[in-house]
Amino acid sequence: MVKSVFDAQRMAAMVQTKRGKQSLRDAASEIGVSAATLQRIERAEISDIAIALLVSDWLALPLQDFVEQQMNITPTTEQLIEQIRLKAQVTGYGPTGLRPRNTTLAGFWCLPATSEQIRVTEELLGFPLPKELATLYHALANGGFGPAAGLRGTVGGYGTRYTALPNGGMFYNEETIVKFHLWAEDYLVDLNAYKADQWKQQASGSKVLPLPAEVWPRQIIPLCDWGDCVEVCCDQHGFLCYWYASERPGYYELEKTVKPFNSWLQEWAVKKI
Repeated sequence: MVKSVFDAQRMAAMVQTKRGKQSLRDAASEIGVSAATLQRIERAEISDIAIALLVSDWLALPLQDFVEQQMNITPTTEQLIEQIRLKAQVTGYGPTGLRPRNTTLAGFWCLPATSEQIRVTEELLGFPLPKELATLYHALANGGFGPAAGLRGTVGGYGTRYTALPNGGMFYNEETIVKFHLWAEDYLVDLNAYKADQWKQQASGSKVLPLPAEVWPRQIIPLCDWGDCVEVCCDQHGFLCYWYASERPGYYELEKTVKPFNSWLQEWAVKKI
């Protein structure tokens, strides 16, 4: 019996695994997928939506309710690893704009991070990586998965200068999570030096701090280039942050949210963002 969304996702993974050995219909029938759902899936290429249909069918939930339920769950690290692994197996690991044409690149572009790569990265950052982030790098890949341009890797991982891109290009600059921490010390600012009244409180619970565009906040880890002058980040405790151009010329704004970064990654894992 399905006890949770996560249990159902693991069952969906079983269908994908068995598909190479027997028909999708036979594999799915073993675990009780309805004929109506199978017909909808067989008319289209297996995709994120197909997986969601399988899962929502087991849970007797409308697809929209299933997605909303997923969005309201903060996953454990182990659950997030399985969700990302499943997505990578079926639809590829992430940055579609960086893939060679007409490919899905199932699996991961980078190998998992080594303990030494994590150690050197933490030394350059000046603080330990959030435990959840370090675990993802160890268990899955050293960056390259996720939305937009993909998650930056640690030292030696995705974004390392002069390493290859999936589409045949190359990183000509350092684009790992230590890219800003390699700057001269004068360009790194300590957020502890700013008083509470210098932050602008938002109705959402976030708070925003304007900073000169030429500096970088020391306690912030750049995770993903979102485009349009927006960087998705997390702080040293693992909370999601955003770094984006301010309306004030020559300034950027750091927005610190109350949302764990792994919830942001889950949104990508179960629904494209």
